[in-house]
Amino acid sequence: MCPPSATLAARRSSRRSPFYLFALRGSLPFSEATPQDQLLQTVRDGAPRLAAEAIGTPFGDYIAVLLRRSNGYRFASALEAWNAFGSLGGTLGA
Repeated sequence: MCPPSATLAARRSSRRSPFYLFALRGSLPFSEATPQDQLLQTVRDGAPRLAAEAIGTPFGDYIAVLLRRSNGYRFASALEAWNAFGSLGGTLGA
């Protein structure tokens, strides 16, 4: 599984990152008028992952793993991510 920041690091842009930010915060930290370069820099700086870590819940930690750049710190497969999600159970908002 590859987070948006990894595709950006490889010089491939992704418009999925705003989705992650919206899912984490309920709003975007920028507007439609924000230049794409500024948006991409926000993602390169790790803002989505940092926002996930700042939530301080098991769900936030799960999202942070999904957003990790390094293969060693991400889920190895979609199945591993799915199983980890399933293990969260009732702790999504706790």
